Amino acid sequence: MSVPLPLQIGVSLGWLLGYLLLSIRYDRVWDGRIRAELSRRLGTEVRWGSIGGLGMMDGAGGPPAPAWVAEGRGGWGQQLRQAAVIRCTQLAVLVLLGCGPVAGLLGLQFLLDFNGLVIGATAFLVIPVFALYWVGNHRRGR
Repeated sequence: MSVPLPLQIGVSLGWLLGYLLLSIRYDRVWDGRIRAELSRRLGTEVRWGSIGGLGMMDGAGGPPAPAWVAEGRGGWGQQLRQAAVIRCTQLAVLVLLGCGPVAGLLGLQFLLDFNGLVIGATAFLVIPVFALYWVGNHRRGR
């Protein structure tokens, strides 16, 4: 099935605009609501902070990354459980809302045999949106 080039561009731009609007909505509304609900369920405040920087896996170190964090309450086991739930929830949100729409668009483009330049431009244009709204350093100190 051959999709005309103008339609390929229109679908891609429309999908990218939707992804941008979803990302802005997440950043301004859903992020706070998700963290508030998680805080209520875990009994501790979940906020933005920094994790890592120690290079525990590769020994190379590196700068801390913005992530959801909480002051652990209770015993060691409860703190470990809270940290695991927080990390898994944040990763699930990142994968479903941050990566899902991008994977869907790229999958559709490959499935319908879009022009390689349209696919490449889409992949390139998604980078700043993902970097700013899903792993953005603007969240430090929030």
